[in-house]
Amino acid sequence: MIDHDSFPMTPQWEECAPAIRSGDADRVNAVIDEITDMDATERAELFEDYFAGGTELYDSHADGYVRQSCVRVVEQLAPKLPAAVTGQSSAVEQPAADTVSEQSDAVCGFLLNALTDEDGRVRRSTKRALQDCLRTDDALDETATVEGLIDELAAMAVDVSGKQETHLQEAKADAEFVMQSGIGRLIQGVHEEVIETPDTCVCARAAIAFIMLQRLRLSMADEMPADVKASLRHLLAEARSYATAGDSDTAATLLESAHTVATNKLPAGTRRDRLRHGCLSAHEALPDGTLAVAYIAAMERRLPSGNRS
Repeated sequence: MIDHDSFPMTPQWEECAPAIRSGDADRVNAVIDEITDMDATERAELFEDYFAGGTELYDSHADGYVRQSCVRVVEQLAPKLPAAVTGQSSAVEQPAADTVSEQSDAVCGFLLNALTDEDGRVRRSTKRALQDCLRTDDALDETATVEGLIDELAAMAVDVSGKQETHLQEAKADAEFVMQSGIGRLIQGVHEEVIETPDTCVCARAAIAFIMLQRLRLSMADEMPADVKASLRHLLAEARSYATAGDSDTAATLLESAHTVATNKLPAGTRRDRLRHGCLSAHEALPDGTLAVAYIAAMERRLPSGNRS
């Protein structure tokens, strides 16, 4: 059993951890409010320490309200949609898009685990928090990540029943809605802007169509050869297994191999960049197995499933 009073965190986490462990609603809400009041850059800087502390406390505590509080803390740590949108603009001081994506992935991996919690309060809070991650992925055009989430949620729902299954199916429906609002929304935008706008001049309509279809082409460009996908899937699964077992050296070696495969075998593009950054983040997280596994699981969700690429 982990000693709840011995988290090796920064003073910021050490100050808020007793309130989360207390189960006292007022003290917990005060911590949540403090995190909420931080700007996106400040949350990004504190993310690793708060996330490690919150996830460790969740894994070790028997009180459902304390676990729910951990979910709420992690939810507030997530970069969320505004950071994803403004992070793509140099005019606004926000975390880099890579940081937003990596931290959102780590939060999402934790939330997937919490969706099967035995306490319904925890699952309901988790489902709400996952919606924020989905909206962030949508803003970052992370189609493969959302596809992976849908597949994973469907597989998880097979192994449970009752309210747990209901909450997993509801989360899957939320993810499917985001998929409909991705490329489908882009195509719909072409239709609305070009076809259903009769008062727009021909040249302007042609320009709108060209720009939007270019975006569609780029969003479909990140293809992955089957042999590369199989190699990455194997390396990441093995790395996750060894990180879970506490064998950090072997996990680190496997992550280095996965980074090399992604660098040398994938075409330049968003998926390649995200996988390479994910390998580095997971490697740097070691020997913290919980944090490393969250990053690895996020990368596994980035791999196309079935025959999709």
